[in-house]
Amino acid sequence: MPLHTYPGEAASYRVLEEWAGLGLGSAMIPQSKLTSPTVPHRPLLNEGRSVEISFEAAWNPDSALRTDLTFLAQALAASR
Repeated sequence: MPLHTYPGEAASYRVLEEWAGLGLGSAMIPQSKLTSPTVPHRPLLNEGRSVEISFEAAWNPDSALRTDLTFLAQALAASR
């Protein structure tokens, strides 16, 4: 199922990094996705510990789309 994105949406971590560098905002980017270790950045910490961000999808098990949603969730998990 194709996802429709906002036309002005950043297409990559690099674009987010560039926008932040231009002062257009800030971005949370995995350290492994920074273009260089010298790029200005700071770790996201909570009480001195690195923050881990995870995502979860949930839907009504009685939904008419339950089979499609289950397939989508399995496909996303397999692509990790």
